[in-house]
Amino acid sequence: MHRLKILSIGLVGLASLLLSSGLPVSAQAEVRLTLTHGGLTREAILYRPTAHHTPLPTLLVLHGGGGDGRRMQQLTNFNHLADAEGFMVVYPDGVAREWNDGRIFRPSTVDDVGFISALIDRLVAEYGADPERIFASGISNGGLMSYRLACDLSGKIRGIAAVAANLARDLHPNCTPRLPIAVLIMNGTADPLVPYNGGEIMGGRGVVLSTEETVAFWRAHNQCTDRPEVQALPNRAPLDRTRVYLTAYQNCAAKVALYRIEGGGHTWAGGLQHLPAALVGRHSRDIDASAVIWAFFAATQPE
Repeated sequence: MHRLKILSIGLVGLASLLLSSGLPVSAQAEVRLTLTHGGLTREAILYRPTAHHTPLPTLLVLHGGGGDGRRMQQLTNFNHLADAEGFMVVYPDGVAREWNDGRIFRPSTVDDVGFISALIDRLVAEYGADPERIFASGISNGGLMSYRLACDLSGKIRGIAAVAANLARDLHPNCTPRLPIAVLIMNGTADPLVPYNGGEIMGGRGVVLSTEETVAFWRAHNQCTDRPEVQALPNRAPLDRTRVYLTAYQNCAAKVALYRIEGGGHTWAGGLQHLPAALVGRHSRDIDASAVIWAFFAATQPE
């Protein structure tokens, strides 16, 4: 019964629905952007901090399948961090609530890479985005799309953070980033939708590499040479039955970090458990995914 419910809702849309209500969204400094690309009208929500000086570091936040920019805004609450830390955050909408992330289980002609590239150009030209400090993050389908942006837009994007997502097997052979790119991966070992150890995504929606293979790919690309020890982070919420372990590679052309959430599911760590654990797995409260991701990006310096 639970499996049928997952499939009827839409696999990767579950993640983007986690906080579809409950957190207030500030209208202050918010702009709805519209642009035409590939014959399609595309939209995004832009939020600028209440007090800022340009050029601004900028974070693109990509929703999961079945979601949209507004729900991703509510899920992550990056607006609060944007005000506190002084960066711009953008929540684009995928066509039909999906991203063309490189999987070919259902071929798509939507040029999402071109759309994101054009969106970045507009943010730089019209809204004061710093072209040397553009970052992207996403969950599930949005996380897989983040990997594709790292593969195809390393000349424009300085770093990515993929949550509940591994590198798609279909994308892997064609992923040849032009430059090193900082990569953070945050995956739960008990994710029932996108398997931590690789294989078929729930519902027959393509195949992903394992988390370890995904990390190894980016370590090799970024020419990492160190062999760091795994660090157990403080168990701040013992009752959630998860534990977070950080493996960080610093001796690289661009840094790579893995946050392995032992026992964690298909969720954005640190928020409310909006859907039952029976559907998406356990929700870790040991870390705040949004704060961790921005700290990683903030420490990524322009060349």
